[in-house]
Amino acid sequence: MKKRLIALLMCTGLVITAFSGCKKGSDGAEQETGSTEEKTELVWSISREDYFGLEIEESKAHITDEELQKYIDSDLKANAEEVDLKEAPLEMGQYAVIDFEGKTDGKTVISKSDYEIELGAGQVLFEGFDEGLVGKKKGDKFDLTLKYPKDYEDESLREKEIVISVTVDKVFDLNIPELNDEYVKKVYTYLGISTVEEYKAEYKRTIEEKMQYDVLWPLVMKNVVIEIYDSEELKKKATPTFEYYEYMYSQTEGGLAGALEQSGMTEDEFYKKYCEDPAKEEIKYYLIRDYIAETEKIEVTDEEFEAELKKSMELYDVETKEEFYKKFESQGYDEEYFRDNFLTNKVVQFICENAVVVEDAEKESETAATE
Repeated sequence: MKKRLIALLMCTGLVITAFSGCKKGSDGAEQETGSTEEKTELVWSISREDYFGLEIEESKAHITDEELQKYIDSDLKANAEEVDLKEAPLEMGQYAVIDFEGKTDGKTVISKSDYEIELGAGQVLFEGFDEGLVGKKKGDKFDLTLKYPKDYEDESLREKEIVISVTVDKVFDLNIPELNDEYVKKVYTYLGISTVEEYKAEYKRTIEEKMQYDVLWPLVMKNVVIEIYDSEELKKKATPTFEYYEYMYSQTEGGLAGALEQSGMTEDEFYKKYCEDPAKEEIKYYLIRDYIAETEKIEVTDEEFEAELKKSMELYDVETKEEFYKKFESQGYDEEYFRDNFLTNKVVQFICENAVVVEDAEKESETAATE
């Protein structure tokens, strides 16, 4: 059974979080561009009330058994074994890998290669597409004449005909495993769980922590006020991003200057929106993270880190630390990065664990109305 990266990847402390594209403290070359000209020092304020005991509504903090089952069904499906149907005709609920090209008035408007589709799942916009694949076999080539939806975004194309040429490259079904202790041991042993009960508890914890993070962290960011940023730190963070854009646009005709001219945006406006503002978010993120870690005495011990590293090594099917780090070498992720990332996860867990779950406002108002 092939392991696939799904939501349970979040269970390990070595996941990639918010500013994964940026290594904390990375240096940038001197750059004159930007709105930060005068040297300024950091002025900000934070208190425990900004992150401790935050309120979150019940529906945004916890999932129902029915919702959990949907996640579990998706997980089982993600870890299913493919069964090659060979020359058998396709049926609804089965899968195909296809190439297709759609034309309207002789002009190609959509084209995809090696596209995996589940018949009946409604993945393709045009009604009747899935039904047109039923009964087809590997190697079949055919055209489907369909229509754009009545509510299509481009009004000029609504209910207009589109001819889609399809080639079926592969047909297969999925042998979905049964959820039992054997399945848990085989797929999730790296998490240290071995029973269905442990699996459900861990899955539920993971999903709910992600739900809570999505609500609570933006609230923390909003609560904390930075009046003035350290100009040198801001420049250090924003400059590499600007240089990246400069390089990317240098591959196009006219370069960045040409693109800015077409958009009507000045270089300073571009720098602020796409380089400086994201840099401010990153700086604020880590200021808050480090303050909470220091104040609440949250740290990553060597024993904790080694335990999480071992889980990740098993997940990626590698036997040594060197092999694991080599997988992320091109992205610049080293041991320091993963330790730092693990600390972020511990801070997030602290915020979630100390949040106060309250009744949904809508439910509360309904209850009050009936009294």
